[in-house]
Amino acid sequence: MCCVAGAVSTFAGSRHLTGGGEDGTRQTCVLQPVRSIVADPSDADRYFIAEETRIRTVYHHQNIVGTVAGAVAGTNETGTRDHPSDALAARFTSINHLVITSDGRKVFLSDQDRIRCFEPHNNCVSTLLSRSALQGLTIDRSRRKWSSAGGGGSSGGDVKSAAPPVPVPVLYISAGFMVHRVDLSVRSRPSVHPIHATDLFQPQAIECTSAGLIVAFGLNGQLSVLDPDTGSVEVICGGENSVRGYDDGRALIEARLCRVPAMIVCDEDKSIYLCDLNRVRRVTVPPHLFALRSKEDAAAEAETAAAAAAQIPH
Repeated sequence: MCCVAGAVSTFAGSRHLTGGGEDGTRQTCVLQPVRSIVADPSDADRYFIAEETRIRTVYHHQNIVGTVAGAVAGTNETGTRDHPSDALAARFTSINHLVITSDGRKVFLSDQDRIRCFEPHNNCVSTLLSRSALQGLTIDRSRRKWSSAGGGGSSGGDVKSAAPPVPVPVLYISAGFMVHRVDLSVRSRPSVHPIHATDLFQPQAIECTSAGLIVAFGLNGQLSVLDPDTGSVEVICGGENSVRGYDDGRALIEARLCRVPAMIVCDEDKSIYLCDLNRVRRVTVPPHLFALRSKEDAAAEAETAAAAAAQIPH
């Protein structure tokens, strides 16, 4: 199975449209309808794909597809069961979105009304939180929050015995009429903070830009950009009064969208690619959406990183 530049080719999955989810090579594995896919930033060969009730890995060059969490081939068992040491014993109900941390150690997923976490290295599945009317899920890799992985540090312990600090991801979810920030820096349970944005209408699909801004598709057919720190909203695409359609155009506010369940933000060509019913739409956006954060934010992040680095024994 070769990849030709400028062409569409099958990356994984056989021509069979039915099956129980058999593993195998990329050419012979039987995939059920795929809900989401993410590339592992820490391993260029590995991808995670989500079907409704299972998570599978695709190793590109090794040409292997395997089930790593959820119901194995031949079973359609669903549920909400977590498991601390056997991810295959966990059960899922209806997976919709996958996001992954930059170190590849945690894969977060939306499973009906729950946000859950699959840890490939620890082979476990856990539930982070439940939220009714859950729609979208995204991860912000632009924020450089740090958390000490071990004892010591400012709490009075032995600094030399402290484990190196690790980056803590920030998740965003859309549920009901709001976007919520999910802070994972608290070890016990994640804390959820609503972002009050009065101009954002029932956000559905959401995605983060490299500048830490959130692109959200609302139920009114508008594509907007939300600043999670200030709550300000800028409409970049879609008409008013919930007018839907397939109209393209150079004036973004005159274009029309129908239904967007998912999107990706591409830094390389400063574009947003949308899944819009039976089309893939491309939205070119103003450069400031991809700009670096302000000097004040950069200075604060540098100060935090320096403080974290000071805890690392030399």
